[in-house]
Amino acid sequence: MGCITSHLHDAKATCVGVAPCSGPFRADFFVAVQNVTNLQQQIATQDFNLRYGFACTGEGKSTQFKFRHVLFEKIDGENSDDEIIQRIYDLDDWPVHSEGARNALDDMKNTHRAVPLAAYDVHDHLIPPTSYRQQLQGALVEVHFDLSHSAFKGKDRYTADIHSICVITVPPSTATAKKRPLPATFAPPLIVLA
Repeated sequence: MGCITSHLHDAKATCVGVAPCSGPFRADFFVAVQNVTNLQQQIATQDFNLRYGFACTGEGKSTQFKFRHVLFEKIDGENSDDEIIQRIYDLDDWPVHSEGARNALDDMKNTHRAVPLAAYDVHDHLIPPTSYRQQLQGALVEVHFDLSHSAFKGKDRYTADIHSICVITVPPSTATAKKRPLPATFAPPLIVLA
């Protein structure tokens, strides 16, 4: 998590779940953190002191959850459970923000397929990839995921792969200051000297 991939087909969408600022779920979040910490300690590798990933930062302490979603998968000829969602977005429609990424998508057309995140808004409508950030960042959500554990070179790593996200409360709107209308031409202020 947090590393840059050398190939677009290896890219993963990541997000962090933090405690809600207020509301009925705030206290529950810290109970969930404690429950996950206990779970990770129970399955931790004996004599491994470093823990990273889902709810860990080095020493195993954290007050946030890290999630990921694999965005592309190699085409192997088998149908997956998410085939309906996958058919909605092919690589031609996948949002990218650079010419290099567009070229990488073109190179992947015959070898990979997009795996959109199964993210749903408050009305249970699928959120398109172009709107993930706008509709999910800052929202109160319910996340369904698989938690896996691996141990290597003295480190325990916990990975939370997202199955689905359901928005419970939309993110707060970011109010922008009202701008006063600007004149079409510049008129310097009139200064009167007395």
